[in-house]
Amino acid sequence: FMEYPNDEQAIKIDNQFFFGQELLVAPVLKKGERVKHVYLPDGEWIDFNDKKTVYLGGQTIAYRAPLSTIPIFVKKGSIIPMMPVMQYIHEKKDFPLFVHIFPSYEDESASFKLYEDEGENLDYLKDIYSKTHFVCTTLSDGYTTTIEPKDKGFSQSENRNIILTYHLEEKPNSVSVDNKVIQNVEENIILNKQEKDFSSMEWSWNETTKECWVKVPDKREKIAISIK
Repeated sequence: FMEYPNDEQAIKIDNQFFFGQELLVAPVLKKGERVKHVYLPDGEWIDFNDKKTVYLGGQTIAYRAPLSTIPIFVKKGSIIPMMPVMQYIHEKKDFPLFVHIFPSYEDESASFKLYEDEGENLDYLKDIYSKTHFVCTTLSDGYTTTIEPKDKGFSQSENRNIILTYHLEEKPNSVSVDNKVIQNVEENIILNKQEKDFSSMEWSWNETTKECWVKVPDKREKIAISIK
């Protein structure tokens, strides 16, 4: 309701919620329920479980929800940063940062500001932290993404890769970083390098998932990525 105050249907909903402004979560709350009726407000919503199925907003859908699945939807024009599962803070020292990008409409931008701090002390009270601003703009012939870090006495790791995952409809022709064309490789090469190669830049395409991966080292410098 707070995100859609003028939506009369949203006022009535008490069994689903937003995680930030990008993700809509509709947990199964009834024992034995395997089909969840989910109300989607205005916009386009992508099934975050398969990251391909798109639903138009302004309707209630019947969503299959076995025990292993929590219904989650991401709004078109969103950027979702993620990290590997860890059992405790800093379990993995040089973990990669995965950034899922669901591009917006032509001539519009998706953006996200990622906040990070040390996580084990109170330095954040002293304004010791880092922020990374991601902006992806949809053009008539592709996408441009800027990554702009701002560190205030803290950076997550000296060795970290950022792996941008673009959810697209077709394979790009080329990818460049700061106007330099980078190499197209197999997806498994990026997977093998994600926690040990902090200098190379590559991109891959998965025809099954319709995902374009772009691997860039996190040097805490502003960069621009262009997909054509």
